[in-house]
Amino acid sequence: MNLLKEMKNRGIQPDVVVFNSLIARLCKGGEGEEALDLYQNMASYGCKPNRITRDILNTS
Repeated sequence: MNLLKEMKNRGIQPDVVVFNSLIARLCKGGEGEEALDLYQNMASYGCKPNRITRDILNTS
């Protein structure tokens, strides 16, 4: 994701709200596989999914 790369380049650590927003947008855009990949890679960014993250994926 370009946004995550840009945040990393600027030294900004994405939080769970950023990930939830990106995952929701991917799901709404019909990109469920990419949303799931992002979910599975959250830990590599030092971020832990929460209940809302799982709810977004379960309702998509």
